[in-house]
Amino acid sequence: SHRTKSMAEQCEVSSDAYCKILCHASRYPSAAVNGILLGRQKDNTTSRVVVFDALPLFHMHQMLAPMLEAAMMLVEEYCTQHKLVVVGYYSGNERYDDNEVSSVSARIADRIQGFFPRACLLQLVNQRLGSAASAKSLVPAVVLYTSVQGRWMVKDGLEVQGLAEGSTQQDFAEKLKLDLHMELNDFDNFLEQPTLKWLEQSL
Repeated sequence: SHRTKSMAEQCEVSSDAYCKILCHASRYPSAAVNGILLGRQKDNTTSRVVVFDALPLFHMHQMLAPMLEAAMMLVEEYCTQHKLVVVGYYSGNERYDDNEVSSVSARIADRIQGFFPRACLLQLVNQRLGSAASAKSLVPAVVLYTSVQGRWMVKDGLEVQGLAEGSTQQDFAEKLKLDLHMELNDFDNFLEQPTLKWLEQSL
């Protein structure tokens, strides 16, 4: 039967972006974390959304609108300079057993969807973070949500590059071993210490 397709049919996440999300959550295991998903303009012309990078936002100031406004201004400037586009949002909740999309996350994702209709929301499953560095972990530690008639719903079609081969898990394991997750800065860190690299960081 023919059915109308929702906007984001698939979401493909680069190994780097995925590892950054997990490193952000690993650096602040008892805090709620969130960030912005970036894609290259040329990759995002079809219904498939390609996430090229992740920009960690907060582990403290989730609820403060002025902080978000300041961060988004810098992100937009950065995107213009590098021919990137904001394609979505990621979040991880404070409570270990809470894997629901919070009202704050839904609001920020709604805002992104306002200018990128196929926006994706990646929600961290806290229970999967502990084993995400194991080659046996073939299920992503994040779940894909897309907006269906104004509500964020779980969606199939998430693909993390290198996960099936085990190279992404190995990469994440290596970063943890070298404590590189402790060097990943989010916007909160940048506000405390403006000399820190925030927008352009590779781990």
